[in-house]
Amino acid sequence: MSCRTQGLGADNEECAYQVGYMDGTNSIGYIGVDLHLRWWTPDFRRQVSLQYVGFGCGHTNHLNINSGVSGIFGLANQGNGVSVLEQFQRAVGSSFQLCFPIAGRRTDGFIQIGDQNLPVAGRNGFSSTPFLNKGMPGLYFVDVVDFHVNGVSVGIPPGTFNFFGANDLLGGFNIDSGSFFLILITGAFYHVRDAYRNAMRPQLGNTIITGRSGMDTCWDVSGKNMPNINAAQYGPIFRLGRAMVLRRIATFFTYISHKGNPMWCLPVLQHTEMSIFGGYASQ
Repeated sequence: MSCRTQGLGADNEECAYQVGYMDGTNSIGYIGVDLHLRWWTPDFRRQVSLQYVGFGCGHTNHLNINSGVSGIFGLANQGNGVSVLEQFQRAVGSSFQLCFPIAGRRTDGFIQIGDQNLPVAGRNGFSSTPFLNKGMPGLYFVDVVDFHVNGVSVGIPPGTFNFFGANDLLGGFNIDSGSFFLILITGAFYHVRDAYRNAMRPQLGNTIITGRSGMDTCWDVSGKNMPNINAAQYGPIFRLGRAMVLRRIATFFTYISHKGNPMWCLPVLQHTEMSIFGGYASQ
C-alpha cells in the first residue's frame, strides 16, 4: 500500500510507521489497508461495515519484558483519523472499553469500540471516573491523588501527580495500553514500593534484590508455593475518594532467573516526569 493511497504522503512508496511508548515498548513496520471490514455489534443486533481501514503491519516489535507478546494495538484519539479508534468512530461512535486477558491463563480479553453496550456506572458493580482534558491529543489522563496498599493510604504528597506542576489543579495519571508495567513518578514510586516491601517481608523475607526490566523489588521464592503467597493488594485512589484494587495476578510479576530460580517482583517502575497505567496492571 502506498502512502498516497491512504492520504498519508506525497509519493507511492510504502508508508512506514514507528511508534514508541514511555517504557521502551515500540513497533516498526508498514501501514496496510483492509479494503472491506465487516463485523457484528456485541449484542449481535446489527452489522457494521467500513471500507479502507488502515492498520500497522509490524515487522519489528519490542516489548519491555520478554513475555511472548509481539504486537501493539493503539487507541489514541489524536484528530488525524489514523488510529483504529478514530477510523471506527465514524460508524459506531468514539467510546471504547478494553479488558486485557490474564497473563499465563487461557482467558480471553476484548476491545469494544462504540457508544452502545458499554457498562453503566452504578450497575453490576461498575464505577467510573472521567478522563481529564490536558490539551494533549492522543493521551488519556485520570485524576489520581494517592495509592493504597492493603487498603491503607501510602501518603503520597498532594500535587505529586499534577502533570504540569504546581499550577496544574488536576492530576495527570496517563492511561496507556501500549506500555507494559505500571510506572510511577519518582515522588510517588518510593511511597508505594516501600509500603509493598513492608507488606510482603513477613512472607518473603528481608533479602530484596533487583530484577530485570527495571524492577527493583524482587525476592527469590525458591522452595515456596507461589499460589499460597498472600499477595499485597494495591491500587490508585482517585480525587473523589474511589479506590481501585488491582486483580491479584496484576500485583506481582514472576519469572525464572538466569540461575533457574523463581522470582517474585513488584511490577512497578519509576519515571522522573510522569505516571502511566500500563497494560499489565489492567488485567
